[in-house]
Amino acid sequence: MKLIFFHHVEYIHYHPVKHGLVTAPKDWEYQVFIIKMGQSLRKLALKKENLQLTA
Repeated sequence: MKLIFFHHVEYIHYHPVKHGLVTAPKDWEYQVFIIKMGQSLRKLALKKENLQLTA
């Protein structure tokens, strides 16, 4: 599960580079949004993991 999550995050970060929109992921103007979404998704994944462990 964690590996899949990080694969998706990496894909999102490098997608604009792959398509020639920017030269580096840090240059993408929506980078802050992507980071915030990644943090939110990580928190949700952790909550889900904790619920499964206690159930």
